[in-house]
Amino acid sequence: MDALTRLRLLSAVVAALAVLPGCFPSPPLARAQPWAKSQLPFLAECQAAWKRSLSGWDATSNCSEAAFVKCDKDGMLTSMALLSQSLTGFLPASVGAATRLSHLELYNNMLRDSIPDTIGSLLSLQYLDLSANNLTGGIPSSIGNLASLTYFSVSQNRLDGNVPSTISRLTKLQQLSVFNNSFSGAIPPAIYGLTSLTVLEVGRNYFAGSFPSQFGDLVNLVYLEVGNMGLIGELNSNLGKLKNLQALYARENFLQGSIPASLGLLTALTIVQLGGNQLRGSIPASFSNLVNLQGLYLWTNQLNGSLDVVAKCTALQQLAVQYNQFTGSIPSAIGQLKGLNHFGVASNKLSGPIPTTIGNLLNLTTFNVSHNTLTGYLPASMAALTKLENIEFLQDPPGSVVCPPSVKWQCGPLKAAGAAILVPYCIACPDFCVFCFVQSECAMLLFHLSSSSLRHRHQSAPAGIPTTTATTATHLSPTSRSSPLTSPPSAISLPPPPSPPSPPPTAPPFSPSSPSSPPPPPSSSGLSVGAIAGISVAGVALLAVLLLLPLLLFCRPRPKPQPPINAAAAAAAAAAAAAGGGASGSTSGSKDPSGSGQALVVAGGGVGGPALCRQYRLEVLAAATGTWAEANKIGSGGFGDVYRAHDPADPSMLWAVKRAKVLTNDFRREVNEMASKHHPHLVRLLGFCIDVNEATEQTEQILIYEFMPNGDLERWLGPGAARPLSLVQRVDVMIGMAEGLQYLHSFGIVHRDIKPANILLDSNLQAKVADFGLVRMGEGTTVGATRVMGTPGYVDPAYYKSQKATPLADVHSFGVVMLTILTARKAVYNTEDSQINLKQWVAPFVAANDGVTFKDPALDAPADIILRLARLALSCTAMPTASRPNMIKVLAELEGIREEASGMAGDKMARRIDREIDETRGHDIEEEVANAIRIGSSSRGEGMSE
Repeated sequence: MDALTRLRLLSAVVAALAVLPGCFPSPPLARAQPWAKSQLPFLAECQAAWKRSLSGWDATSNCSEAAFVKCDKDGMLTSMALLSQSLTGFLPASVGAATRLSHLELYNNMLRDSIPDTIGSLLSLQYLDLSANNLTGGIPSSIGNLASLTYFSVSQNRLDGNVPSTISRLTKLQQLSVFNNSFSGAIPPAIYGLTSLTVLEVGRNYFAGSFPSQFGDLVNLVYLEVGNMGLIGELNSNLGKLKNLQALYARENFLQGSIPASLGLLTALTIVQLGGNQLRGSIPASFSNLVNLQGLYLWTNQLNGSLDVVAKCTALQQLAVQYNQFTGSIPSAIGQLKGLNHFGVASNKLSGPIPTTIGNLLNLTTFNVSHNTLTGYLPASMAALTKLENIEFLQDPPGSVVCPPSVKWQCGPLKAAGAAILVPYCIACPDFCVFCFVQSECAMLLFHLSSSSLRHRHQSAPAGIPTTTATTATHLSPTSRSSPLTSPPSAISLPPPPSPPSPPPTAPPFSPSSPSSPPPPPSSSGLSVGAIAGISVAGVALLAVLLLLPLLLFCRPRPKPQPPINAAAAAAAAAAAAAGGGASGSTSGSKDPSGSGQALVVAGGGVGGPALCRQYRLEVLAAATGTWAEANKIGSGGFGDVYRAHDPADPSMLWAVKRAKVLTNDFRREVNEMASKHHPHLVRLLGFCIDVNEATEQTEQILIYEFMPNGDLERWLGPGAARPLSLVQRVDVMIGMAEGLQYLHSFGIVHRDIKPANILLDSNLQAKVADFGLVRMGEGTTVGATRVMGTPGYVDPAYYKSQKATPLADVHSFGVVMLTILTARKAVYNTEDSQINLKQWVAPFVAANDGVTFKDPALDAPADIILRLARLALSCTAMPTASRPNMIKVLAELEGIREEASGMAGDKMARRIDREIDETRGHDIEEEVANAIRIGSSSRGEGMSE
């Protein structure tokens, strides 16, 4: 066939195809479907209740074109999905008319009131999601009528009472989520017959009793969440029957006994979260079977034994086993866990060296081995860990683990001012942080870009290692942003250091061998006595130019031959030293018991960013307080006297200086713990002093805090108040207290002395919790020191009786302070006839729904809001302690009240996000994998948006 014939044949085919469609009738156009009349009242009531006019929800519209809904051929509603639409109001009872509704999804709105009983009329309903609202009351028993239901979630509401037994009829149910409410009683036995369940979330409620063995009967479970409930007893071996289980959450209960070996048979497990319990024994050897395990969280238990089995969990990404009693060495096989990004083994009894195989963990972002008894050097192989963001290795005693001597690590390239450079002596990390190895010293600098400043913190070398004077936070003015290097070289090398000039009075020279002696003279061979090393850091801002900041750190390495000195570098070093005052060692004639006179920089922090905590000389603090002048004394507490002082480096900044009257052997460790906790609603620790005068054998232990200009909460309550606080201001104080306490509780820290005097107000009347950690210090080392600390009227009776402090003891004290804020009365006060307990006095008024008689006369507020606050306060003081809410629930309730009092719905969402960030504390994989498991095992269904 020639080309011409082929062309003609092709033309004929094309012509035939062109007329082919005309041979067949066209499909009919979709017919516009009006609403069935029975649906219109419900749709109208929804719009009225939610104060929203929604397109297509009226009799003149076609349901097929309506927003957020679907209908069938008869105009009957089949699906309604309004996710995150800021709906207010309530779910109308007329919902029962939507009898063909199969999908109802109102997730993440602000709906209030109760779930209507008519929900039980929706016999076709398969998917019901009312989570993340402000619903109250209970789950109606009519829910048992929904035999077709496969997905049911009412999590993150304010529901209470018992889960109805009729839920046992929902035999097709695959996901049941009721977590983060106020349900009480026993975990409903009706749940154990729902054998189709793949996802069960019942945590963060007030369910009481032992960990149920019947969970093992739910053989299809993929995701089990029973955390934050106060469950007692032991984890049952029946869990080993859950062969499909991928995630187990049982954190923050009171579980005892050992981890059952049967868990190691569940090879599908990706997350095991058992932190914050009282578990004992070792990690079962059967855990070596968990080849899919990505997150293992066993923090704050009483576990022991070795960590060898962990190294066999080859998919592990996050390990958090801090605050246990694990022994032995860090297994070298840990280096085979290539995906590991979080390694947290702090506060155990681990010993031996850190294995060099740690350098194989190229995805590592957090490495915390602090407060063990490890020895030796940080492995030089860690130079390869370019993703490292956090490293903590302070041991007990300090100085057991040090940086390798004379190691010059180099990394890069980084981008600065448009050119690639190599930064010497460092491991570069994202988010403006650098871990620096400066010759024989180890230092850590964390940089955070905030407006026009870079704040950094510097962790000095452990005792016994040549050290450096502290650097101060460097502020970049607009004129100082440009780099002195207009064309940065491909690599920056630092010149050898000159001897440092004499530092200012607040930062004297320090020698490990003799704190009060001057530096040793140069040797006869001309060896230098000091060295300068610096780093250049490329700081990146969104849509802005990159900044290059040279920082020079003075140090005292071992004497060694030095090449010729660069004069310009020497001048820059002198300038840097002159600006570096603030930290100090001991005064002349005194001795620092730790052998360190450096600035203490805590390798930790919180949502407020890193905090630099400096050590000051006693003479500096004495001068700042006018030699402890009575005129500067502003208070006295269990720890000691409090003085107002001016920061010598910045006279415009005020300090609150607390001088201990009871000494503690763990002062440095407590300071380290307090300074590492940084939150907007905690009073920030700025510095400390520890000094022993050899002549008088007198010891001083002093803490320096930020000064709170509006004093404590007591000053703002009662007839002598500076001015009456409004309702919103009082609720804001409660929320600030709750956020500070929740942050502490997330680390397992119990304050033990919450009272108005320990709630301080800043210049904006924002509340900050003070003196956390000081209660422990106040116990001191004196004979007869009691374990029960606190203030009569505020202290939890259960804590007083058991002498065991739990977060619920703080919840009790918080509730009493709430009552104090509402009534402007003390927790215990005297009348002419008797002594009155505030809780007992308020309770009868609340029971009688009287929200007026007991409140502060100066408080202008609706009685219903006063009653809601009082009921919440009394629930915090309830007995038994297991019936009390935790601070997460208290905070959620307060935010709802704050929203109602002020209409500021946006604040609520912002606070919710902040709280979630605090709670996860870097455990991103935990939530990420959990969400994947929930979605994969029980799909949310088809959501619709406008």
